[in-house]
Amino acid sequence: MRRQVSAKAHRNDCKTRFIPLKHRAEGEYRDVPLPAFLAEEIDAHQLPLYR
Repeated sequence: MRRQVSAKAHRNDCKTRFIPLKHRAEGEYRDVPLPAFLAEEIDAHQLPLYR
């Protein structure tokens, strides 16, 4: 994951629903294991947002 849902995403005046991860310098990241079924659910959920 490279972005997270903004804490303000539920508000009508929120213009940016996805924001950079907290407390990460540019190019810094960590790997988090993710079960395949969960990755599929996330993909299915995100596809309508990018259309």
